[in-house]
Amino acid sequence: MQAVILAAGLGLRLRPFTEQHPKGLVPIAGRPLLLWTLATLPESISEILIVTGWLGEQIQAALGTSHGGKSIRYVKQTPLDGTGSALHHARTLLHDKFLVVNGDDVYTKADLTKLATSSGWAMLAGSTTRPLAGALLVDSSGAITGLAHDPSDHEKWINCGAYVTDPTFFSLPLVGIPVRDKTEYSLPHTLIQDPVAHPVELVRASQWLPVGTPEELAKAEKILQNV
Repeated sequence: MQAVILAAGLGLRLRPFTEQHPKGLVPIAGRPLLLWTLATLPESISEILIVTGWLGEQIQAALGTSHGGKSIRYVKQTPLDGTGSALHHARTLLHDKFLVVNGDDVYTKADLTKLATSSGWAMLAGSTTRPLAGALLVDSSGAITGLAHDPSDHEKWINCGAYVTDPTFFSLPLVGIPVRDKTEYSLPHTLIQDPVAHPVELVRASQWLPVGTPEELAKAEKILQNV
């Protein structure tokens, strides 16, 4: 099975570190963020594709062409216009079912292994205790049917940025969403746009550590120091 790590972003909220380094190399508990990502990939992964962008040559120099017996290949995203577009940059290298993870989130190996063994398309989701716009809508069978447009008291699942899909994903039109002053093409919005033809299973996360802000970085540092 192949895994794709999306690590192209600018990391604007983690400046000043990301002015000179890609976000994937931000140090957490003594090692770069992407090394935590690599350590949590399932044993079933045989090849890793990393989509880079901002200062991607530093990632390639730091990680090389293999890790833990798994080969690593690199794809450069230009322009930086969203996670859906990032995955499309790797489309010619992908075959069969594959795993996709955000390069600025830390997962557990057990959760990603559970996700990778899903029978079809799937998304890792975490629970939240507060109403949230953009929360996942889930039916009684555990399939994701869409996104909540307004905060809701009964929709408490949030996308963790880890997915399983296959090359038929690339037949779907990319879904654009407004981000600041431009349009970005979203992987999760594209993945769940037709839940009848392409159902997406919700896989529950036991732990998920996003690393997008200084506050999130400090939280991840505190937790991972004990790992």
